[in-house]
Amino acid sequence: MREELDYIVKKHNLIDRTFKSFWHNYDCYLEEESKESKEVGLYDRDSINAELYGYAFCVTNELDFDCIKVYIEIFLKGNNVRCGDYWCIYDLDGNEFDDYFVIE
Repeated sequence: MREELDYIVKKHNLIDRTFKSFWHNYDCYLEEESKESKEVGLYDRDSINAELYGYAFCVTNELDFDCIKVYIEIFLKGNNVRCGDYWCIYDLDGNEFDDYFVIE
């Protein structure tokens, strides 16, 4: 099972696509929520470290299809405190279904 999951993730470039989507969402957050972002110490891309947490094959009752979730954790630079999460859901053909972005 692990080999098949790794193959799908690599074949559809899901990690790079998730990071690209993450940075787009993060940049929009900085622009649209500039007051809030500055209050929590987020000024630009250099304010954080975005790190791959991992990816998983998911079977859920919420969706009518099996999926792959790719997870990114967001850390404030300098003090290594996690300040948010981002993940994307893909179907097994690599099509993006949904994403989730939260700053804590």
